[in-house]
Amino acid sequence: MSTCYDCACSKIETDGSDAKELQKTKPVELDELSEETKFRIYKLIVNEIGKHFYNCEMRMSYKDFILVEDCIRKVLQGEQDERKTD
Repeated sequence: MSTCYDCACSKIETDGSDAKELQKTKPVELDELSEETKFRIYKLIVNEIGKHFYNCEMRMSYKDFILVEDCIRKVLQGEQDERKTD
């Protein structure tokens, strides 16, 4: 079984270039973002969360990671829950 280090390095470079490119854009409202941009932001956030837990040697269950990932996806799709105050 072999590991494709070139693929991993390519993915890191792609994520890095996405981050740099997204930082150059002007602030916009969530509904102004294209689906492609939302997906790129989503991937960057999920990758950063994964790196944080890996670097801190903390354990995050797969279930917790999926919940976080689902929450990020919902926010980017505009489905976040509105907090109601009574």
